[in-house]
Amino acid sequence: PSPVTPGTIAEVDQSAATIDSALSGTLSCTDADGDTLIYGIQGGTSADGTVSKVGTYGTLTVTPATGLYAFTKNTAAIEALDVGESGTDTFQVTVADGDGSPVSWTYTVSVTGADDAATLGTVTPGTIAEVDRWWVPMWMARH
Repeated sequence: PSPVTPGTIAEVDQSAATIDSALSGTLSCTDADGDTLIYGIQGGTSADGTVSKVGTYGTLTVTPATGLYAFTKNTAAIEALDVGESGTDTFQVTVADGDGSPVSWTYTVSVTGADDAATLGTVTPGTIAEVDRWWVPMWMARH
């Protein structure tokens, strides 16, 4: 049997222009025999027709039958980065044709902290009571 030829991850460049949104696209490989390809993530967990793996900054999910993938960000981890601080999540994406060992290649998501705008919490209105009278103690009035 002919081996599976690792291909490309479509739309990887969208990560350079993406701010506060998910990354998605299609894994693309070829098989010399034309066999059906099954996509996955090394160390991933299968559920509901997808394979997912949690990273530090988000979760990568792949649909085995189609190669569709999505990276859903972990908002808390990304927002915790300081301005200019960066981090990466690295996943080993796999493809197999059922005739041999799976082929894998690396999918890396890089994140960089940004200067988030300050937010104002809820302001609770208060009251000030008007003072009707001032009084002076008798001992002060004699001086």
